[in-house]
Amino acid sequence: MEKEYTLEKLRDAKKAHAKWVRRAKHLVENLPVKEDMIPLDSTECAFGCWLYSEGMKYKSNHMTSHVLEAIEETHHQLHDIYLKIYRIYFVESKAGFFQRLLFLESRKSIDPQKQVDALRCCEELKKVSETLVKQLDTFEQALIGLQMREAHALA
Repeated sequence: MEKEYTLEKLRDAKKAHAKWVRRAKHLVENLPVKEDMIPLDSTECAFGCWLYSEGMKYKSNHMTSHVLEAIEETHHQLHDIYLKIYRIYFVESKAGFFQRLLFLESRKSIDPQKQVDALRCCEELKKVSETLVKQLDTFEQALIGLQMREAHALA
């Protein structure tokens, strides 16, 4: 029963991760995004909350520990990449207070080279995200395998 709950929460975390990546992409595509909609800290995003609560319950299991370590590392990479994007739009941006308040960041307020850098980071973010999703699929399969082993042991 606990593993079913964990699987459900894992799937929710995958959805939250996809939403986080989509928001970062929207920022780079110059769509309105609030500064705080994409948490910088890897423990503050919805996925990180899952990882450091539900996910880490399986860190001591030999079938899942190596996958969780890889997931954690990849998750940190994502936040490191996003930090570069964040700095371009919210730290280095020349947009004024009221523009940021109204989420009216525009390409005009960002140096063209910085926009290219942000696009490059966004592509890297997408690739690392794909790696994370594959790792999560592997973790999910390991959890399903654990469920099956326990069911056979009880039978």
